Amino acid sequence: MILRPARRSDVAAISALLTAAFADRPGALRYEPTVVGFFLAELAGAMAVVAEHEGAVIGAALAGARQARLHDAALAAVHVGPVAVARAARRRGVARAMLAEVEARARAAGAALLTLTTQEADDARHLYAAQGYATLERIHPRVCPVPPVGPAPRRRAGPWRAEGFALDGRPHAVVEWGPLPRRIPATLAPRAVLEGPASALTLRWPVVGARSAHAVQVLAVDVPDGRWAGLADAVRAQARADGALAVWVMPGVADPLPGFSAEGVPASLRMVKPLDHLGRWAADRARAWDAWGPAP
Repeated sequence: MILRPARRSDVAAISALLTAAFADRPGALRYEPTVVGFFLAELAGAMAVVAEHEGAVIGAALAGARQARLHDAALAAVHVGPVAVARAARRRGVARAMLAEVEARARAAGAALLTLTTQEADDARHLYAAQGYATLERIHPRVCPVPPVGPAPRRRAGPWRAEGFALDGRPHAVVEWGPLPRRIPATLAPRAVLEGPASALTLRWPVVGARSAHAVQVLAVDVPDGRWAGLADAVRAQARADGALAVWVMPGVADPLPGFSAEGVPASLRMVKPLDHLGRWAADRARAWDAWGPAP
């Protein structure tokens, strides 16, 4: 087995590998080649790695630099994932070797933290724990179904812009953001849904199961007048007009959006591994948060 940096020529193989690895999960996403290519070109730098055996890609660990903070302290972080191994190559140490390679690259780049997110029901969380990752947070994405009933008017939509949107407001959490580039692949249909002075940045993710199926993610919001209900209605109307199955948002991004619920949504774990004294300081002082607020 050979470990090496992911290359543009690996895009098709990585896309097929990731899509197949997570296809049995409810609402699993399709990792379109254009999206994987964008990630490798714009976000990953030299962090993403693949495992190769006899000329075939048998594993991939995507990773990219992030900015992070705790209180007023700035942190350099590398976010890891998704990580996938071909079914025929599992339980041979491939994932463990890729994680070690990503960690070595992150240390060489001066990162203070490694972060990742995995589903609580996924056996991979035990692998991550064995590699030194600790759980900071248990979270439930919020989902709002979009019933395809009757015509839906399109709402005002503007161009994507990467600045001016609120970050996670939890004061004692390690907050990650960026890089949030302006050039997002057209496959993800980036747009700003507008409702008065409020706006929401949305992406459209392909879903496994049907060629044209997709779900809309609310990535960030700006609600200067506090009119959350109006913005939620606008997002749902746009998603319905686009033929989306559902709209989803991570907690901390837009918790007050009415009509969104975590009921029935699998829990995810946000995990972190410190790499230096600053990373250890942040991991030790970050408050554990559950899906709705500080854990007891």
